[in-house]
Amino acid sequence: MNWICGLALTVVAVLATGAAMAEVQGVQESGKLVLRGGELVVRYDVAAGTFTAACGKRTFVTAGRLFGRSREEGRGIAKLEPGKPLGAGKAKLIDVRDTLGAGKAVEVSWDDGRVVTLALYDCVPFVCLRGSWRNTGDKGLMLAQVTPLDADVDCGAPAGDLAAFGPEGCYDLPAERTNYAFAAVASRKTRAGVVCGFLSHHRGSGVVTVRRGTAVPAVGPAGVSPAAADGAKGSRTNDKTQGQDGPGTHGQDARATLEAQCQYGRVEVAPGQQAAGEVAAIGWFDDAVAGLETYASCVAKAHDIRLGHKIPDGYCTWYHARALDEKRMVELAEWSEKHLKDYGFCLLQIDDGWQVSSRDFSGYNPKGPYPSGMKPTAEVIRRHGMLAGIWFIPFGWDHKREIFRDHQDLFVQKPGGGVYSVHWAGDCMDCTNPKTISFLREQIARMTRGWGYNYIKIDGLWTGMAVNILYPQPHYRADDLGQVVLHDMSKTQVEAYRTGLKLVREASGADTFILGCNIAQNMRTMGGSVGLVDGMRIGPDVGANWGGILSCVLPTSHMWFWHGKVWYNDPDCLMLRSPLTLDQSRAWGTVIALLGQMNLVSEWMPALPAEKLEVVKRTMPNPGLTGRPVDLFEHNRPQVFQLTWGRGERAIPAGAGLRGDDQPTLNDQRRDTVGLFNWEADKSATVGVDLRELGLSDGAEDRYVGFDYWENAFVPPFTGKLWAALKPSSCRAVTIQRLLDRPQVLSTSRHVTGGLVDLVELAWSDKDAALSGRSRVVGGDGYELRMSAPPQPRAWKALSAEVSPADKQAGVTIRLSQEGPWVRVAIDSPATREVAWTVKFERAKTPASDGPAKVARLQAQAPDARTAKLSWEGSACWYLVIRGDGQTATTAASSWQEGTLRPDTQYEYSVQAFDWLGLPGQIATAKLKTPALPPPPPAPPAPQVYLDELKPLRVSQGWGQTRTGKSAEGKPLRLAGKTYQRGIGTHAAGQMTYKLDAAWGRFVATCGIDDEKADDERASVVCRVVVDGKTLGETPVLRAGQIGHLDVKLPDGAKEIRLETTDAGDDNKADHADWVNAGFLRR
Repeated sequence: MNWICGLALTVVAVLATGAAMAEVQGVQESGKLVLRGGELVVRYDVAAGTFTAACGKRTFVTAGRLFGRSREEGRGIAKLEPGKPLGAGKAKLIDVRDTLGAGKAVEVSWDDGRVVTLALYDCVPFVCLRGSWRNTGDKGLMLAQVTPLDADVDCGAPAGDLAAFGPEGCYDLPAERTNYAFAAVASRKTRAGVVCGFLSHHRGSGVVTVRRGTAVPAVGPAGVSPAAADGAKGSRTNDKTQGQDGPGTHGQDARATLEAQCQYGRVEVAPGQQAAGEVAAIGWFDDAVAGLETYASCVAKAHDIRLGHKIPDGYCTWYHARALDEKRMVELAEWSEKHLKDYGFCLLQIDDGWQVSSRDFSGYNPKGPYPSGMKPTAEVIRRHGMLAGIWFIPFGWDHKREIFRDHQDLFVQKPGGGVYSVHWAGDCMDCTNPKTISFLREQIARMTRGWGYNYIKIDGLWTGMAVNILYPQPHYRADDLGQVVLHDMSKTQVEAYRTGLKLVREASGADTFILGCNIAQNMRTMGGSVGLVDGMRIGPDVGANWGGILSCVLPTSHMWFWHGKVWYNDPDCLMLRSPLTLDQSRAWGTVIALLGQMNLVSEWMPALPAEKLEVVKRTMPNPGLTGRPVDLFEHNRPQVFQLTWGRGERAIPAGAGLRGDDQPTLNDQRRDTVGLFNWEADKSATVGVDLRELGLSDGAEDRYVGFDYWENAFVPPFTGKLWAALKPSSCRAVTIQRLLDRPQVLSTSRHVTGGLVDLVELAWSDKDAALSGRSRVVGGDGYELRMSAPPQPRAWKALSAEVSPADKQAGVTIRLSQEGPWVRVAIDSPATREVAWTVKFERAKTPASDGPAKVARLQAQAPDARTAKLSWEGSACWYLVIRGDGQTATTAASSWQEGTLRPDTQYEYSVQAFDWLGLPGQIATAKLKTPALPPPPPAPPAPQVYLDELKPLRVSQGWGQTRTGKSAEGKPLRLAGKTYQRGIGTHAAGQMTYKLDAAWGRFVATCGIDDEKADDERASVVCRVVVDGKTLGETPVLRAGQIGHLDVKLPDGAKEIRLETTDAGDDNKADHADWVNAGFLRR
């Protein structure tokens, strides 16, 4: 199969490897002008004025009309009847050469000045079109828009199986929907389909409209259907296959219409002049996910984009502390260099609040958070080896400020007079005015070249285009394009915007990283920003809550293909603090890491719990590769993500060594890190993916093995499908590879991708029966290699592990352990360094003859009223644990535990062993009885000021609403059989924040699971007291029938108290918690 039809290869990758592409040929055949480039063929019918396009045997454009629906608007344009094609123009074959490369084109022109080029390029897998308009009259012409393409497309599937995709995500094939910049229509089942989008937005803003196909075929000027006019072979409705000339195979049900339109708003065209159009592209892909990635590569090629900056990972002040302040920023710089820099952390960025006033960035506020000025803080950050970042709005200012008293002409004007202003971002600067450019150059140069900030986050981008804010929804709407007055009316608003972005680059310098923020404010800035920024915020604000994360998962998933090609995606900040659970933080961090996007934390990291800080360490640095959503056309919020990698595994032939002149061959073993996600906040789910959907062979003999990163568990050999049972709002990150008949490294502990950022070299020697490699190890961070050693047909045993003499001399230690077929190798280094290691193995001389896999000496213990701990001896590949009531779990370890049992209850467990081939072995059984609950501790004194009398500053929770004097379900407050009159009922994950009175000296409360969930074993909470960001008290895990007491001394000068109800690390099902007799004692 040729990559042009949809293999997961991008244009950039193909060109980089020097892959040969067919040179485009242009010929005239039987009244048609034909372009051929590899398997891509375009036929333009000169008489009908329509064209078809095919990729191999698939004719995906069955009737393409140039200026087909005549949607052009403007002064001096002759109107045609709606839906009537323009008709045949004058057509000829021409050569083309531009940033897309060399090729051939059909140029069609009409007497009224319209011109369209229909082109194929040697190295671009799209049909490219550019519509322009020459003013052939003697009066000025004003254009609002140009529509070069209106095409019926056949996606090879019934309409019910088709999905459309655009910036707002995946949706059912609509009657009509307009998308900014691009759209795709594909089969939900096979992902095969058509991708259409604009490659350029220099003067106009490209949009693509998707329409459901109708039963009436488009009619050409002579009354001939496009099928007949194109010489169709066979029936549109019955044929399962089609020839190269065929217009389609699945009938009207398979047809959609795609219209590409370039919107100028308004552009003046003088007599004899031409308004150049933007380049639109349409192509067929066997995998439209890969097609969107290829589209982004073509956009990058059209703009000659070469991303040179390192992808920054670091910290943004905004969600943590607005702009922070100079004292804490110095503290954070010192702490980050010591604790996070070796993990790839390299940026500290100051957000809104440093400037002299809300929309005046001409200086800092001397009474604000940086009274010493902005330059000293930048110097401290850079001295600690990190990028110094600063936020501002370059094109949105306050025209009422004194500096603009005599300079109102620097701003865009309204048609009726007055400055054009937009919600939130301020008054729009007019970048068609040279005076505005001069003013902005001075301001931006001061921040970057003067103060030393080498990372700038430029917000309110749409103000540079002077259109309305459309935040946060990405769907198309009217926005004042063409409705404003610019200093230079020969320029469009898109040109004004791009002029402004070019000025930002010029003023700040090539070494400054420019982050645009953000396209969610108005999606026109997506196309208009291409080639002029290094990074781009692609979604709305996130927030420290699960709903905020879910809103950001959508654009993070939908815009993945831009990343690493056109710019670096910023999905918004990695959030970690309560009420977010550890599972939720891991899920958000894992998406960011697998898609390879910018990872910016907005938390006070020195005070983060250790397990939350681990999420930061294990998702940084950016892995340098871009993953993809696998089920993009099945779920609008994808559940499966895939990052494919493989640095190369050197296969050493028998008899060869690792020294001397040996030249080992490169045997690149593919690895896939697969993320499985359950986005539901209150429902468990089983999520899986077929291996063939990952592009892996899935025959009966194709077996794979892996490692589950967050679960820290080996994944035994499997075939066909990878799946996992997931708790609410959680994920799995599993790195898999094809199973070998000798030891192999499955994963490492360093990063969620399982080795991508740290495994520098990996080699196997048949002669020495040894795995050796080099790993980047962070000093003081315990590093582990996870390996498999097949036990069949002849078992492998790990004998020894060693590091190089130089590493040993530097204090690096290594040790190994093996349990059945699973090997763990632990490396500890006092300093960050690249460690060379070798693990030697021995293989049994005779096949294993131990019989079925065994389980011996099974022991079951109940350390407390809710927990069961099982342990046993055995060397099986994996084990199935079965509780007496039918609940099951699997593990590759020889131990297992759960924590959701009932007190004073007897349980029976069975453990069955399975071998390397998946064959069941012995079963062992054991029983245990959980102890009764201990009596509750003594209660603290009653409060003098009750919590239920106070009004909270902020409240949030995972389900329902807080209730005063009642439980989460509105019933009386009851804990462990006792009813309470005073208190608040809530639900995990919840927060209640109150302002503290200086007279209050202690906080007291009694907490627990309300008795309305006494019989629900899922219920579990931890109640926590946080004062001014520091945790001062918390209960143990509380389950039904258990009571926790809190008696916390309040520090002098404390400002706020936050009462948190967490889900105890499992999920928040049935987590109905009461805070009773809660309140304050006076000093």
